[in-house]
Amino acid sequence: MQRVSEDLAYELERYRPCEVVNSSRNRYRDILPVSKTRVKLLHSPCPDVNRDYINANYVRSSLEGSRVQYIAAQAPTDESIKEFWTMVWEQNCKVVVMLTELKEKKKVLCSKYWPIENEVMSAGAFSISLAHESDDFVSGGHVITRQFSMVEEAVSRCIMVF
Repeated sequence: MQRVSEDLAYELERYRPCEVVNSSRNRYRDILPVSKTRVKLLHSPCPDVNRDYINANYVRSSLEGSRVQYIAAQAPTDESIKEFWTMVWEQNCKVVVMLTELKEKKKVLCSKYWPIENEVMSAGAFSISLAHESDDFVSGGHVITRQFSMVEEAVSRCIMVF
């Protein structure tokens, strides 16, 4: 009986990314997280709905002996910004690397999930403020570096976004 319950739980979890309640938190309906390695939120930023869901997976380094682990996440939608910052906090992420522009031509590729200078953004239980921003030119392009202060209650963390 235990094995049947585990199999059923796995099958239900496998289709969870496709649930209607999660559809607004998937930027693309055909790119879903792998259930086995999906990041699950511990605390929902929206207490009225059970939301452990974010479109993100753990990724391990393939280098032998490496204990480095990453999280690959879809760019946040307007509806998933709270979940994104909740994941950053819960997973104790210190660095976020954004691999896309906000827009390409007129198509939105990523919602702006950070505040501008001198502004405090509220994202669920968190207050986020921009501490520093720089625009550096490197070979082949440029890199924007942002340093944020992320606060929950009396605890503050520094998050770097490239």
